[in-house]
Amino acid sequence: MSAQGGDARVVDAPDEVMRPARLRREVRAARADYVQAVDALAVALAALHLGAGRTRVEDPVDHAVGFTRLVKTGTRVAVGDVLVLIHANDEAKIRREHLVNQHKRPVDIGAEFKLGAGENHAGRTRPLVAKCVKREAGGLTCA
Repeated sequence: MSAQGGDARVVDAPDEVMRPARLRREVRAARADYVQAVDALAVALAALHLGAGRTRVEDPVDHAVGFTRLVKTGTRVAVGDVLVLIHANDEAKIRREHLVNQHKRPVDIGAEFKLGAGENHAGRTRPLVAKCVKREAGGLTCA
């Protein structure tokens, strides 16, 4: 990072380098089950609405807003567990119903997490490599 002119402290101490958002709100699970999916597009659109991106070239970008602690697909959650921590600078933009319900619900929670082909979740997340589609001599090998 420093080789490109950036401040490397942003990795270990971001609040010292960047101005943090004024508001932080947790979105908590309303029911206990497995996280079936996290809709990246819905999360991105909600971040855009907070000001993390722009819809027109002249729009400002607020580098302090966005999401942290976003729950991962396959995680078992209990009622009240944090699904995501919202960072915002505008109370009107942070309303859960506006961020979550205006866009498709970004976190889908269901009774049984399916890994695929009928396998149930057993305390493990999805595999990093689901299957090999091509092998080349001396290259990729899959077990």
